[in-house]
Amino acid sequence: STFKIITLLEFMREYPEEYRNFHYDCNGVLEQGDYTIQCYHKTAHGSQNLEEAFANSCNGAFAAIGMMLDQKKLSGTTRELLYDQNLPVPLSYSKSVFTEAAQDDTWQILLTAIGQGKTQITPMHSAMITAAIANGGTLMKPYLMDHVVNAAGETVKAFTPEAYGNLMTASEAEALGTMMRAVVTEGTGSKLKNDQYTSEDYWNLPEGTREELIDGKFYDMAPPSRIHQRLVSKLTSVIDQYISNHHGNCQVYPAPFAVNLDADDKDWVEPDISVICDPNKLTDRGCSGAPDLII
Repeated sequence: STFKIITLLEFMREYPEEYRNFHYDCNGVLEQGDYTIQCYHKTAHGSQNLEEAFANSCNGAFAAIGMMLDQKKLSGTTRELLYDQNLPVPLSYSKSVFTEAAQDDTWQILLTAIGQGKTQITPMHSAMITAAIANGGTLMKPYLMDHVVNAAGETVKAFTPEAYGNLMTASEAEALGTMMRAVVTEGTGSKLKNDQYTSEDYWNLPEGTREELIDGKFYDMAPPSRIHQRLVSKLTSVIDQYISNHHGNCQVYPAPFAVNLDADDKDWVEPDISVICDPNKLTDRGCSGAPDLII
């Protein structure tokens, strides 16, 4: 169904004024001559404007739109979006493929418009088109590394973002972005907007990613400054020495050190320094419960 983005863009281009007044009454099934297109589970979406049809991924509405499009112009738009072309990606990949339907091939037109049939797209290509929409129509060249540092922490090489070019106009990107947001606020993706992440998600973050999980939501952690790390190192040493001098049993852990504050499934934080005096709170993953002291 992600191809509906391209169908939508072409519809906007061919009908720059009329698309705003698009209306479709969905009963769950579209019959076009001898052919039938069904919405998912034959769901009847009812009266739909264009934004609602896109948000609900209404197959009937988009199949109907497909029948209104010039297939050669649609093919041209897919090439502008880099179908059947080399992508500016520093990795091995397969080209996305768009198969132009003949203007009288009703079945292929219906299938193509809803993202089925012979058209294929790779996840990388789909992500790049989406990123261009979010970036006002400009596609940035993907790159794998932000910078390289030596053993002393000094940057020896930095990689800067580079634009590939414009895949669409800024106004087209803005209109598409508005409709894509409706997918997650009102449409098929809306069930996820209130979902909460858990410990399983936290411990499955990519290696090197630093985030805190608070009330089921992730919060990025900015890299600390050199002075910050120097202070953490000094304070950790002072606290550890104080505990040792007083024959204490508490243990001191500087970040990164995971703390499950409420010992529940939706809260993991990384204080700069954690002091734990109850050994029963210590696990292989960090601290289960609140430390006795945090900085």
